[in-house]
Amino acid sequence: MFIISLENKDVLKEKWTQEALHCLELLQNTFEDIANTVHHNDSIEMYTVGNDVVAAYLAQCLDYLEAIKILYSYKKIDAALIITRSLFEIALQLGYLIKDDNLIEDKGMFIRITKIHKEIYLMEEMEKKHGPNIEKPCLSEELRQEYSDYIAKETTPQAFLEAHHYLKRKTLKFKASNWRSTTWYELYSQKQGKTLSSYRSLCKELEWYDLKDSLLYDGFYNDMSQQAHGIKASDMSFFDGKKQVFKDPDDIASGGWQLMYCITIIVNIINMLDKSILSKEIDLAVKVVDPLEEIKKHYFKSNEILIEYLK
Repeated sequence: MFIISLENKDVLKEKWTQEALHCLELLQNTFEDIANTVHHNDSIEMYTVGNDVVAAYLAQCLDYLEAIKILYSYKKIDAALIITRSLFEIALQLGYLIKDDNLIEDKGMFIRITKIHKEIYLMEEMEKKHGPNIEKPCLSEELRQEYSDYIAKETTPQAFLEAHHYLKRKTLKFKASNWRSTTWYELYSQKQGKTLSSYRSLCKELEWYDLKDSLLYDGFYNDMSQQAHGIKASDMSFFDGKKQVFKDPDDIASGGWQLMYCITIIVNIINMLDKSILSKEIDLAVKVVDPLEEIKKHYFKSNEILIEYLK
């Protein structure tokens, strides 16, 4: 049986890293171009709150891609799993935000109001617990007053007021634990007559499936479950026949499917943006044809190297 030497393994590891980095850089640049294109699209009546919130989500996705790329450059592939999970989760929220053109502004306002309600409540809880020892003990009162003044204005949008009153009723008996665990999309979906209480339910709502028609969430967490949910000692060590030893922290074994999911996540978001009003009079599909072909080329090349490395 032919066994690749450690020296050859190092060469293959370096080759794979370079291909993966090239792939991620192309993916990041392509998505940044798309994000700037839709955010500065003059063909639509720009949203106010909705457009700002979409822009914030796009920026967060780009930040995660940058973080993953940096970790890959240091061959910290397993460490990047946690950020890849965060990218997947923020992309699901973004997908739900832009799923319906008519609700982007409504959802954007809802996200902002939910955040304000949560901040006021949690700050009040902190002040009760720590009293005068806490820095700026009246911060919650200041925020509450500022928020109340805004609601009282005649120019406050009706949609904002409706969302405010709904949340006030819905969260009347909330405790700190409720606020920490409840998400904006769960509260919003309940307002719409359904309950999307998990990322799996969001994924199903968006109809994100893999090439085998399995829900993308299921494949993602089946592949990443142990490390993405918190690395265990049993995942990071093995018995070499004599003793328990730690695995190589620079190992690239998980890099192949992790890279594949990064590409799939971003492509799904681009497809949704292409179908939304945010890309009105812009053909995003045509815009990304060449970059995606380059990304695929480098991904498949990296996969060939990884297969050789794992022999």
